[in-house]
Amino acid sequence: MASLEVSLEFASLRLPGHCPLGVWVIPSPTNIYQWQGVLFIHRGYYAGAIYRFVLEIPTSYPSSPPVVRFTTECFHPLVDPQTGRFDIRSKFPAWRARTDFLCHVLHFIKSTFKRAGLERIKDEDSVQNKEAFRLYRDQTHIFATLAAQSAILSASPSTLQAESNSNEVIQFKELDDQQWQSIRSRMLGTAAEAGTSSTTADATNKKSQ
Repeated sequence: MASLEVSLEFASLRLPGHCPLGVWVIPSPTNIYQWQGVLFIHRGYYAGAIYRFVLEIPTSYPSSPPVVRFTTECFHPLVDPQTGRFDIRSKFPAWRARTDFLCHVLHFIKSTFKRAGLERIKDEDSVQNKEAFRLYRDQTHIFATLAAQSAILSASPSTLQAESNSNEVIQFKELDDQQWQSIRSRMLGTAAEAGTSSTTADATNKKSQ
């Protein structure tokens, strides 16, 4: 039963607003209870960051909450610097089955990398990186520098390619010119076909009027 619920929730991420922009997730091919994700951040202190994370869903779900663990090193108040565990308690102090969903967790993860989300982190009990929390609160300019360094490191070719050599489902690989041109041609061809189909449909509609 739990696996069915998890599968349905993953399928629902295709619905508008369910999966936050800049977040990619996919279940492990061998384990529906483990979702591998990537968070792309475009603005703010962490602009340019590419962070990998894992959503570990218990077999007792939805009665029990998932565990979020960052596998890319991340300097953030809610991320344990030793284990990568991301604390969701400030948003979900008591998990409510069939009221709280996995898509809500994904939205919360993304929100905490924005300025407004960082401002909402008030409870030091839910903080996993106390240094990051105190720097953000008391010396924001130093926090900003360390967050930017974390973002740059996360998106570096050495980090992305090292992670992609593991068992990650979402892979980042450097393309040579031939591979890039091949992909570009396919993308342009698909766009051209879509434009032709649209033009044909418009012409057909006009004739039928």
